[in-house]
Amino acid sequence: MQGKRRILVADPSKVVRSTLAKHLKDDFDVREEHDGESAWQTLVLDASIVAVISGPHLPRADGFELLERLRGNRLHRLSDMPFLLLVSPDEPADRRSRAKQLGVSDFLIRGMNGGEIRQRLIRLIDWEIASDCGLRQIGGSHHDDAPFPEVASFLLAAEKLAADCVDRSQGLTLICFGLESETLLRQRFGEPAIRGIGERIARVIRSKTGRRDLMGHHTGSTHVIASPGTSPATCLAFAQRVCRGLSESTASILGQPMQIAVSAGLANSEQEGTLSVPALLATASRRLEAARTMRGASTVAEDGSDAPAGEDYFSALQEIMRQNSITAHLGLTGLHLMPLMRLLEREFHFGLPLRDMEQHFRQRARNESDTD
Repeated sequence: MQGKRRILVADPSKVVRSTLAKHLKDDFDVREEHDGESAWQTLVLDASIVAVISGPHLPRADGFELLERLRGNRLHRLSDMPFLLLVSPDEPADRRSRAKQLGVSDFLIRGMNGGEIRQRLIRLIDWEIASDCGLRQIGGSHHDDAPFPEVASFLLAAEKLAADCVDRSQGLTLICFGLESETLLRQRFGEPAIRGIGERIARVIRSKTGRRDLMGHHTGSTHVIASPGTSPATCLAFAQRVCRGLSESTASILGQPMQIAVSAGLANSEQEGTLSVPALLATASRRLEAARTMRGASTVAEDGSDAPAGEDYFSALQEIMRQNSITAHLGLTGLHLMPLMRLLEREFHFGLPLRDMEQHFRQRARNESDTD
C-alpha cells in the first residue's frame, strides 16, 4: 500500500470517532463506522485496512462480537489484524478479561492523549511480516551486524525489562524461535551452519520488532525475544505471521538451497503467574520443542493442548458419535478430535495442516450453532 496506512475506527459516538481521527490523521488514513455490522462489512471488503479501534458498545454487533469474528476468520489478514478496544478508566475487570480471552491486542483508555494512542497503534502495526521484507530468500552476508547477546547476557538485560514491567503494571512475553528440523539439519550440515542460518532468520525477525523488545541467542538456531507490555494475543499473532512467512523462504546452507520452516514457543508472565525470566525462558523453550514435533511451522503458547485427556475425552467423543445427526455437528466433532490429531501428528509426522483444520472446524461449528 502506498502512502498512509488505513485503520478502521468503530464507535457509535461521532465525537469519539472524530477525536480519534484527529489524533491519527497525520500518520493514518482513518475510516469510520458507527455500528458493528457495518464495521465488519468494511473489514471484509477493504483489504487495505491494517488495524481496528473499536468501542465495546456498538449497535447491531458489539465490539466483543466484532473481535470474535476477526479472530475466528480463516483469512489471516483478518484473524491476525491488530484490534484495540476503547474502554473507560473504570471498565469492569470481567469485561477486560473477556476481551483478553477473545484475543484483543491492546486497550485504549478513553481520554488517553494522542501521542500514547499513536505509539500503541504504530507498535502493533509495525509487528508485521510482509511478503516483500526479505523472507523469501534469507541467504547472504550478515557479518557487518553485531552479534546477538548470548543467553547469560540476555537474561541480565531481560531482568531489567521485568523490573520495568512491575513498575508499569505490565506483562512480559518471551518468544523462542527456532528451525523446525534442527536435529536433522545439524546432523547433515553441522552446528556452525545451523547457528548461522538461525542468526540470519533472527535478523529478519528483529527488523520487525519494537524498540523496547530485546532479542538474544539461546542455543543452536534458537533465538528469543523479550517483549514488555505487548499483549499475549499480539505476541502470538506475531509469532504465527513469522512462522507462516518463513515457511515460504529458502536459505543457502553450505551452498545448497533449502526450504526452511520455523517453529515458536511463547510464555507470558501474567498467564504463567511469574516474572522470573529464567522460568519464562524454560517454559517458552519447552513449548518450542512441542511446536517442533507438531511440524507445519507451528506455534505453542500454552500447555496441555496437544494430547487427549483420558477417559473423559473418549467418553465425550463417543457421546458425540452416538448422535443420529452427526453430519449436523461435524464442526464440533472435528474440534473434539483435534487433540487426538495433534498426538498422531507428533508420533507419525503425517504433515497434517493442523492449524487450517482447526480453523475450518471452528467456522463450521459456529455455523452449526447458528442453525440449531
